[in-house]
Amino acid sequence: MQDVTIARGERAIFEIELTKGDALVRWFKDGQELQFSEHVQLSIDGKRQRLKIYDTEPEDAGVYSCEVGQQKSSAKLIVEEPGVDFITRLPDVTLVPLNADAVFVIEISRDVPVTWMRKSEVIKESSKYSIVDEGTVKKLIVKKCTTKDISEYTAAVTNVKTSSKLRVEVIEVAPKISPDTPKKYKVRKGEDLEIVVKFTATPKPNDEWTVNGHVVTKSKRVVPSIDEESAILTIRKIQEEDVGDYILKLMNNVGEASIEINVVIVQVPSAPGAPEPLEITENSVTLHWKKPDSNGNSPIVEYILEHQEKTETTWTKVVETIKETTHKVTKLTTNKEYTFRVTAANEAGPGETSPTSPYIKITKPLVAEPPIILEPLKSVVVGLGETVSLTCVIGGIPAPEITWLRNGEIFEDISITYENRVSKYTITRTTETSSASFTVKAKNDIGTAETTCELKVQELPKITYDETLASQNLPVNGQWKIEIQMSGFPKPEVTWLKNNKKIVDNRVSIETVENTSTISISSLSREDSATYTVKAVNEAGSSSVELHLRVIDKPSKPQGPVVFKEIRQDRVTIEWRPPEDDGGIELEKYTIEKYEPGKTWTKVVDIDKEVESFCVHKLQQNAEYKFRIIARNAVGASEPLESETVKMRTSFEPPGPPRGPLEVSGMTKTSFTIKWQPPENDGGTPITEYIIEIKEESKKAWQKIGSTKHETTQFGVSNLKTDVPYNFRITAKNSVGTGPPYVAEEPIAPGRRIKITKMTESTMYALLGIFPPTKIIISKTPPSSPQHVQVINVTSKSVTLSWSPPASNGGTELTGYIIEKRPLIGKGARWTKVVTLDATTLQYCIENLKESEFIFRIFAENNMGLSLPTNSEPVTLMTHANVPSPPTAPLEIRQIAANTVVISWGRPESDGGAPLESYKIAIRDAKKTMWMEVGRVNADTQKLNIRDLQENHMYLIRIFAKNEVGLSDPLESDEPVKIIPVSELAVVEPIAEMTEKGETASVSFSTENTSSWLREHNMDADIHSYARARLLRQDEYFFRIWHYAKKLFE
Repeated sequence: MQDVTIARGERAIFEIELTKGDALVRWFKDGQELQFSEHVQLSIDGKRQRLKIYDTEPEDAGVYSCEVGQQKSSAKLIVEEPGVDFITRLPDVTLVPLNADAVFVIEISRDVPVTWMRKSEVIKESSKYSIVDEGTVKKLIVKKCTTKDISEYTAAVTNVKTSSKLRVEVIEVAPKISPDTPKKYKVRKGEDLEIVVKFTATPKPNDEWTVNGHVVTKSKRVVPSIDEESAILTIRKIQEEDVGDYILKLMNNVGEASIEINVVIVQVPSAPGAPEPLEITENSVTLHWKKPDSNGNSPIVEYILEHQEKTETTWTKVVETIKETTHKVTKLTTNKEYTFRVTAANEAGPGETSPTSPYIKITKPLVAEPPIILEPLKSVVVGLGETVSLTCVIGGIPAPEITWLRNGEIFEDISITYENRVSKYTITRTTETSSASFTVKAKNDIGTAETTCELKVQELPKITYDETLASQNLPVNGQWKIEIQMSGFPKPEVTWLKNNKKIVDNRVSIETVENTSTISISSLSREDSATYTVKAVNEAGSSSVELHLRVIDKPSKPQGPVVFKEIRQDRVTIEWRPPEDDGGIELEKYTIEKYEPGKTWTKVVDIDKEVESFCVHKLQQNAEYKFRIIARNAVGASEPLESETVKMRTSFEPPGPPRGPLEVSGMTKTSFTIKWQPPENDGGTPITEYIIEIKEESKKAWQKIGSTKHETTQFGVSNLKTDVPYNFRITAKNSVGTGPPYVAEEPIAPGRRIKITKMTESTMYALLGIFPPTKIIISKTPPSSPQHVQVINVTSKSVTLSWSPPASNGGTELTGYIIEKRPLIGKGARWTKVVTLDATTLQYCIENLKESEFIFRIFAENNMGLSLPTNSEPVTLMTHANVPSPPTAPLEIRQIAANTVVISWGRPESDGGAPLESYKIAIRDAKKTMWMEVGRVNADTQKLNIRDLQENHMYLIRIFAKNEVGLSDPLESDEPVKIIPVSELAVVEPIAEMTEKGETASVSFSTENTSSWLREHNMDADIHSYARARLLRQDEYFFRIWHYAKKLFE
């Protein structure tokens, strides 16, 4: 034990390690034996014991000691006054999504410097870490967290500290497609097209493209692809058949999203309408034409206007660039007749030419005409800050006067134009006051005309917020606050929902001022976990954002009561139910502890979160025990569920009777198979045998015909008389004796016609009693049971079964086998299907088993149905294995040559319950962050040469132990080792040759020193002694002398 100095309110820990895990240890304070409580607790984990004093006070100071037999160890606890008080401490666990920032916040009673640490390393400001000092509030921000950032972070202030474990969680998120994705693509025929759709989703979704209702399949020309951020559809040399509405559907196990994208080929425009005269003078004509029906999927960039005099054959092009659908053609000859035609052009080029106009005589008109609206004003809806033009085309002779009205009132503006019979009003930048009703009135001496439209300015609502706060995991009693900004016209109305329902909880504060809305909860509870939706709505539409809040805590205690099953002399099976509340985060495991009166609680095992029962072994006969189960998640441990006291059995009794009803299968004229259920009470010791007896119904004497071993509850009966009814009785037996028999309720007669479940030609003949001489009628039944079911291999997580085909296939070919499993404890009341196999498979390995004891059964199947099953013997897995404990210190590192070190380590204290398979060695340059695996050696080797290291570089080394479950926590070097130049080495040693035992060869090789000689090179023949320096401790070395006799090889 070591002395501990700690500030008041902190937790003090004294730790010891024993040579035997079951030794009796007594703990004392100032010579008085300690009484354990919530304040002073003892935890036992194998050979290690920790005495923990929580929330220390000055009266906790003193001398603490422990005694094991005649041995004693002691240490002092000094409790100081804290130099500062924490107003807000760090939570036990900080949980953040992958690639999000982790923010650690503390508040202290006065402004003093704070040191932030990761484990024991001081953190400095960098691109990864941001340290914020706001007086008494101190913050550490770890940016864009990945799994490499998982660690314990500590804020140390004077003589007090607070710590939080950072967990990085991959939160599954349904696909969400970027709103900036283009929804229309224009491309010329023969060009390549790449449709790119950005999205966010975890995990990466599957993509499905369809076009015009048909699924897009990959080909040499059309290639869909997807990565973590975008889905891409590449179409090479696009053709007419590629045009249409493409729908991309993204799907993962959380949800789905879709988007429709229109793909068009840009073509030349169709023909405009024939030009028509609006006004004729002595030397000019003003023409108007209708736009083309199709712009060829691209805006019209100009119109090409041509004219031809009646007596000529050539066309003359108007040289001006024409953008509108009206134009004044000048410099024409008076009294001559002209015809006109027009062509529209877009980015693909000129399109079809319009029909020609009738011949128009260029002369001053003699007849006046009233105004006529050739093209009216068109109502339009635009957004804020946009440019909009209101246009109309007006005819009439003479040219009418034009007046613009806004909401019924005449107005004038420099942006109003009237040219070539086209009147236009342009608003260069719309504002919130631009919405209005606009009217154009045309008047000449003959009459009037008018046209009206509505201009509406609307802006879709838009919500902006800090997207890093969109999904948060916060501890109970923490604070949650999110502010959103909204825009849109008219001003949107904002509503907040919790799981799509109106928020009625008074603890949830919602405040909306101008364009900002804030939601906050000052003290979080588990019930606040939800999806919160903020929705902004106006006339233009709506916009919404989902905010995910998960409030996490320790799990509630497992549900009881603890049920005891199969109480034996040296073991008992306990059973419980999961906690009602997992704390908002997935359970990691259960811890089981046991207690004997007069002793302390001792840890038994950590088991998988899916296991809800466990058989505790190595208990004392006639002893009393209590057990407790603790659920654990990333935040911490639940309160324990404690059992009643249970006493190990000292006596047993015969089993109860087997249970019916008796099931029959594999029926033939002289045989069938019977099946029954085991007794409700096995008498406290396993069933060893079932005895089967038979008698004809008309007789009185019972005759034993066989028995089954252990838990086999079926038996094949043969050599019977056809159509003679038989009675059966079955008796169970254990190590104490034989229990009362079960007598079947109904007699069974071999060869009796079976119940018809499927009408076929054969069954119709059988029902009618007609058997044509050309047909042999064989009654088809399900097959008999599989034979010789055996357990051929057992590990801590798997069982391998083998079997033989059934004796009878029921008159039709087998279609397969079905394997089911049932735990003998815990959830074991239910059989669950493992797998369906084809009829040729006669061996199978069932993997990833969670409980400790199982029984398996195998059905044979044909077209008529399933056979009765054949049960395996009960199977106890090797152990509830875990990963090994870390390899043991010291991790010794020694440079033996240029750029080469040899390392050695000790075996783990625990193999985790499964044999060690190998060790993995990783290395990291101290100036870098990435660990690199450099070698693996088998479980019998604890040394490795690491080569090709760089001079004057510092390296850290980790060793992992591996069993069938996985890798242990690493044994890590305490400080970096520096690679010095070979000239500075006191002794240069030879490097063993690489062995051929599967070690990694690219960077490092195992020396396998325990079985191979090290050859010392360049030793002269006259040297009679040689010194080896710096040998590894805790090892043995063998030396032999090589005589280099070159002549022997000539």
